[in-house]
Amino acid sequence: MGMVAKPLPQLLLSDEIAQRIDALLRELLQASHSNRLQAFTRDSVLELLVMLINKKESLAWYKQFLDCGGIETILNVTCAFHKGSHEHLRVTEDTRRHASLLLARVYDDLTSDQMRQTFREAACTFVMDLLTDKFFDSKIEALNALGALLEGPHEIAQSIIGSEGILEGVLLLAQSGIELHQRLALETLVLAISKKAKADSVLRSAMPVLQQLYTSGKDSIKVRALVGLCKLGTASGSDSSCRGLADGSNVVLAKSCRRFLANPDKDLDLRRWAALSDLALRSRDPAIVYPCAAVLVNLTNSYDKQDIMPEMVELAKFAKHHVPEEHEKDGHAWVEGRINRLVKAGMLPALVQLASVSDKAMQVTNTCRELLSRVFLATLTMPEHRGPAVAAGAAKALLSLANSRNTDGGQVLAAQALARLAVSLNPETAFPGQRAAELVRPLNQLLHAEANSLQVYEALLALTNLASAGDSLRSRLLSEIGLGRIRHYMYDDHRQLRIAATECLCNLCLLDKVGDSIAAAAAAGTSEDVKLLLLFCAPPRDADESTAEAADDKKEKLAPINEGGDGEDKLEPLVKPEDNEATTAAPAAPAAPEEPPETPADRERLVLAASGALAHLTTRVEVVGRMLSYPVWPDSMSYLASHPNPLIAHRGLYILRNACACTDSELAARVAASPLLEVLMAVSRLDNEPAFKAARDLAKETLDCLAKAGFIRSVAP
Repeated sequence: MGMVAKPLPQLLLSDEIAQRIDALLRELLQASHSNRLQAFTRDSVLELLVMLINKKESLAWYKQFLDCGGIETILNVTCAFHKGSHEHLRVTEDTRRHASLLLARVYDDLTSDQMRQTFREAACTFVMDLLTDKFFDSKIEALNALGALLEGPHEIAQSIIGSEGILEGVLLLAQSGIELHQRLALETLVLAISKKAKADSVLRSAMPVLQQLYTSGKDSIKVRALVGLCKLGTASGSDSSCRGLADGSNVVLAKSCRRFLANPDKDLDLRRWAALSDLALRSRDPAIVYPCAAVLVNLTNSYDKQDIMPEMVELAKFAKHHVPEEHEKDGHAWVEGRINRLVKAGMLPALVQLASVSDKAMQVTNTCRELLSRVFLATLTMPEHRGPAVAAGAAKALLSLANSRNTDGGQVLAAQALARLAVSLNPETAFPGQRAAELVRPLNQLLHAEANSLQVYEALLALTNLASAGDSLRSRLLSEIGLGRIRHYMYDDHRQLRIAATECLCNLCLLDKVGDSIAAAAAAGTSEDVKLLLLFCAPPRDADESTAEAADDKKEKLAPINEGGDGEDKLEPLVKPEDNEATTAAPAAPAAPEEPPETPADRERLVLAASGALAHLTTRVEVVGRMLSYPVWPDSMSYLASHPNPLIAHRGLYILRNACACTDSELAARVAASPLLEVLMAVSRLDNEPAFKAARDLAKETLDCLAKAGFIRSVAP
């Protein structure tokens, strides 16, 4: 038997032990500000405090931290971050990050508004005292402390910046002419506008100063001003009506970033700030995957967009509320152009490589993988990029993104991208070997109730393609998804979903297990699937509707019923493209709540799929008996057998042949007594129509079956 892990007991401390721990932590806090410590030792003390002060995982020492002046002590440490200030405190480049993390941990652990107010007052008093001091060094220390708060408990820092005179003081230091003061002030401004919601308050005041400093001859000042301008220029997001910079300014800033990044002679610190500028428009950071993915998401416009109803827009205008406006370069044509250029530049192999990066190698998080899934999905919206994507290895990468190591939303996006590959390409080519079977589980994620209509539609089309690849894949689809979920969408209100689900069922009917299941349900009277398929084959409600124009490229999704070499008719599956050839891309489901009127092409797709399914199923006498028990069957069969599309006529006559050749002679007698006898004789005489040769042969075979059974006899001319 394996050992069962038991939860750790709750930490209970006696008064004596609690006093010792309290004294130890107070000594650690005081040691963090000691000038006798080496820099790395100071970092270790701060890391230890971070671990011990958390209320959920350790000693919950945040209350005592407030009582013993811990806020002021840690802020004093942050003041020594830059050389030339508090040189008696030795620090590293990471010291301020440790201090900011400690302050953030303390603030997050506070359990009451009174404690948070105490924290806020202590931090505000500390910064204000330094800013109002007559010594310039004190103002530098105030900027260091304010920067540490912005990197940690930013709510406190934003409230301090919002106080009267604080922002003005920072801007005055930025214009002092002293490089150190300007550099620290700019870094503080950059951190202050890291939150988009807070950028508006800084925009009006900081923009002229940043523009002035951007023209500075000192690279250290110019590159920091560049970061600030880039952040302010993108603060409005996709709302073009609130642009902080004029059109074209972002392009100029991007070129400036490139000049810094592409120059190896520039200082490493300068190039790091230039990279930050470039990312703000769209870090010398180990997690390079995230910034790369974020830039690609912005370029492809694949981030989430909220759908706004036109009625709500009109209501907002009437109420004189601000209505966000999309920039013209975020339009569909511009986005397609950018995606085409990115693909030509080699984006697809790069995406595959980024998706294959291991966690340990480059700190790839699930959020990074979600961004990559978004870019894949946006790129594969265009059918011409699906073949090159498979050639670059996108199928394997997307399977990894859809099955594990991704956020829930990212897995759904990757599954939808896989569906688009499976819709357009032969699954045996795009997903060779076992990979095609692995595709079923991600597609199942798109059939849940939370998925939108487009996701469900593309998943059903992809499953239709998979079900054409052989019995092994059909069995896998049946075991993973189940027949009930496919049948559910046949009854859906959305026309396109009904069509796609019926096409998928048609291919699944090639599996004997599916046909036997539907036949058993029909015999028991527990399912109306046969009736639904028969109604799908019924003539349109408008008697004047013509179906002659329905034979367009959609009919390529249905293969004709071919003559087998052994003398028996064989039914070929739907959507079986040839190797290295793509079928027509799946049309996007309409976004409007109300569907447009049914087109002849939609009608023909549905009739082709429903008649194909019935052609498979009517090889079983239970299905034939159930079909002939419905009053609508003569109209439906007449419509199919006399249809101007030879593919549909072939299927209708195949169904009639099955009904007349079944073991129950009473069922054949119903066909002989119906008006369909005249339709059979008419089709059997279409000698001058080569397209209807298969239908004509089936009509003759059906008449022979009825003649052998004695229901009709040949009359001499």
